[in-house]
Amino acid sequence: MTQHLIKVIAAESIYCTISALSVTELLARPYKLKDIEKVRLFENFVGSLPGAKIQSVNYPVAKLAASIRADYNIRTPDAILISTAFNAGAQCFITNDTALKKVSLTGLEVIILDDYLE
Repeated sequence: MTQHLIKVIAAESIYCTISALSVTELLARPYKLKDIEKVRLFENFVGSLPGAKIQSVNYPVAKLAASIRADYNIRTPDAILISTAFNAGAQCFITNDTALKKVSLTGLEVIILDDYLE
């Protein structure tokens, strides 16, 4: 399923918003290991996806994240990721964290990736 999603994003069949927070989380390990080649690979990969956009964490994202965190008792990073998707106008938020399924925002469907694996 993940490979399929990457293919449709690469083909611009769908658009993908990536929170700047996700970049932090994905690059922390390569930086810790001083693996600059993996950092470059990640940057080249994201840059090669015409249907992907990295979205900054700004005040509206932070404000909605605070509300989501308070309403659903979820971790701050998760609230920021969902808020980023919502503020970018995404129709769905794809995750494997089943605890996030309880978040309900009008127009944003939380999809659990494992639910679609055979």
